[in-house]
Amino acid sequence: MSARTVSRRNWKKPAHLREESPAIAGPNIIASARKPEKEAGDIVASAEREAKALLEEAKRATEEYVARRNKLAEQKIATAETDAINAVRASAVDLAVAAAGSILAEKVDAKAAGNLFNDALAQVKSHLN
Repeated sequence: MSARTVSRRNWKKPAHLREESPAIAGPNIIASARKPEKEAGDIVASAEREAKALLEEAKRATEEYVARRNKLAEQKIATAETDAINAVRASAVDLAVAAAGSILAEKVDAKAAGNLFNDALAQVKSHLN
């Protein structure tokens, strides 16, 4: 073979390879280019799903917290109402006892008061035994 023939073959060979190369490598190059795009899309979709799940969990936790705080506030209000009612009752009893004592003091003399005291003392003794 002459040098010219070898040179010509080498010159034609790269051209031939250049023509075949896109046909052979084309699908692989396209697939290789699409693979990172698909992976990026999968990562974004996964991040979106995770963000939605975290958002739902945060909403649920907030609702539970608010419900617990409302229940606690309602319990405190109920306790305060009960305490207020008991305080009013105790005050009413104190006023009634004071009024009764005042009325009895005006109407009962010393002898009758002694008899009432002795009767009350006897009742207390009978209840203790």
